[in-house]
Amino acid sequence: MANEICINKYNTTNGYVTVNDPNNFTKEIGKIYYNEVFTYLADNGGERYYNWIYFKNSSGTMTTGCIVTSDAPDFWNDIFTSAYGPDYKHGTLSIDGRTYNSFPVRRTANIYTAGGTYWGSVAAGQYVYCYGYPAAGSNNPGLLQVHYVRATNGNYEQVSGNGVDYGFVDIGFAYGSGKTTLSVYSNNW
Repeated sequence: MANEICINKYNTTNGYVTVNDPNNFTKEIGKIYYNEVFTYLADNGGERYYNWIYFKNSSGTMTTGCIVTSDAPDFWNDIFTSAYGPDYKHGTLSIDGRTYNSFPVRRTANIYTAGGTYWGSVAAGQYVYCYGYPAAGSNNPGLLQVHYVRATNGNYEQVSGNGVDYGFVDIGFAYGSGKTTLSVYSNNW
């Protein structure tokens, strides 16, 4: 399983899910609020029990934390909902028999190859296109796997490099972790 950028859809009475220190599961280090975006780190912790995440803490720093779901596993799917999956797409693009989900871009965002080399950028007001439930970067969990971008001239450009036909876009955690602050977002969150 790959890292995945998620959105918290678990609407608790207090409005958030507690994030704990991954080295001390009883120490609270932050909160993930309803409709807040974060990255599930698939290769760490224990799936559906101790769930390691990459999130923006209250001081605005991206850090690693842990959501413990051992006491209430029923809400796992609500917390770890794919933010850039088909349920939240803006639209679709079909190329060569494959359908990609589109997501709007608020501000110019950098694109990287799968190997981490700068590929180019996608301009504000354009779209990125993802297939299925896209992965997040393994070395940079703030990057989202994309296959195409729409250029300002209206053409669709395939992102490729390092022998694969996809790359990664910086979704903009530097600006925030919500619908109104991320560079790549969904109007349907």
